[in-house]
Amino acid sequence: MSLLFAELMDVRNSDLNFYLPFSRFWELAVGSVLAYRELNYKVLDDGFGKRIVPMLGFLLVAYSILFFDQKTPHPSFHTLIPILGVALIIGFASKDDLVGKLLSSKPFVWIGLISYSAYLWHFLLFSFTHIKHGIVLSSKKTFVLLGLTFLYSIISYFLVERRFRSKNKISTKSFVYITFMISISVILLASYSIYQNGFSDRFFVLSDKAKTDMLYYRKEYWDDYGYFFNKEKNVLKNFSSVEDDNIYVIGNSWGHDIAVSLAKFTNFNVQFESMSGHVCNEFTLPKMMANDRSYSKWFDICSANLNRFRTVPKNTDIVIIADNIFQIDQYSDSEVLLAFKDNLAALRKNFDGKVVVVKGRPTWNKRPYELIIRKNVSSLSPSSAQSHLRIKYSELIMIDQYYKNFYVQYGVNYIGLNDALCDDKVCKLFSDQKPLFFDKFHLTLDGAEYVSEFLNNKLLSLRGF
Repeated sequence: MSLLFAELMDVRNSDLNFYLPFSRFWELAVGSVLAYRELNYKVLDDGFGKRIVPMLGFLLVAYSILFFDQKTPHPSFHTLIPILGVALIIGFASKDDLVGKLLSSKPFVWIGLISYSAYLWHFLLFSFTHIKHGIVLSSKKTFVLLGLTFLYSIISYFLVERRFRSKNKISTKSFVYITFMISISVILLASYSIYQNGFSDRFFVLSDKAKTDMLYYRKEYWDDYGYFFNKEKNVLKNFSSVEDDNIYVIGNSWGHDIAVSLAKFTNFNVQFESMSGHVCNEFTLPKMMANDRSYSKWFDICSANLNRFRTVPKNTDIVIIADNIFQIDQYSDSEVLLAFKDNLAALRKNFDGKVVVVKGRPTWNKRPYELIIRKNVSSLSPSSAQSHLRIKYSELIMIDQYYKNFYVQYGVNYIGLNDALCDDKVCKLFSDQKPLFFDKFHLTLDGAEYVSEFLNNKLLSLRGF
């Protein structure tokens, strides 16, 4: 009945099935049958079955280890395989057969001694790691956790288990007293935790604005490219006044971040032109091998960006080019360098104002905005957040310097957002509990506002407003 209940319950609620005692009674019953047999019946000491049955049990256990995974229902009829295998080994193995000799060897005996500590430690270590890094762990993390489990099990075996088993070191009275005090402490702590609603204040609390911000970036971000275009003709408009501070931004989604920052949070008039292709450099041409099957396609797409440099709106004061290409050897590619020179020349034919390239920002290996929503702020403090950087701070600064030195040769100004988003060798993931990034690369509206003052001051100094 218990086994049938476990099988049926797994379909309805597998988590509840795992913890319900009625789903486990049949497992305990197998052990009870073994004990009853040992006490009331004579165990055969020889015979063909005596030698074969333990091996069969060993094979059943090995099969479970090799072929069961997280999708295998447990407890269920599948669990019969390892349970039956263990029962056959316990009931029939001896020191004279192969399985008995293997399991009674010193390494296996040692593993048996620390097994209960390992069971307790592995649950703790793996549970907290899954909470922080997700269900699927890399092989490296898994091996590190197994190593820590083994190490902590040895320590707790010698410092805890052996001491509590020895009456010479801890008397029965002391054992009862210690157990009672620990139990009372755990009960009091659990009760206080329930009373404090799980200490909810330790978690990051999103403001209504941050929630709206998240919704904007999930549903409206890409549609908002049209924010900078003539809604009727979908073409760029000329700036209406020569007296205003007018900025023309050319770029991809990263350039859109810059345009949003300037248009929403400064007094500049901003036009934005979307640059084609996510693999294009800011002055066109993909960094791809000519024999790549996609080369011709991307060459045509990226070359279309030439028009962006020929159609600067009238009355523009500053042209900003911004994209996500950020590497120290970008212009070592001769074709990319030639494209840069050609497009800069095209830009200079009808525009004699300031040209500014905006590049560089901290980027992340995970989605920081979503991590901040789900995790404790303390686990994403500014210092610990540095472990999630795709490019280390020291390298970010080195690449910034490369671009400054390169662009100054051609009369082009360079602004790196690393100076705005990093200080004291620490790059910011959030400020005043406001997430600055939505995904691995793009700024939230709070992030756009955060860098706006920096951009505003840099551009004002360049323009001489």
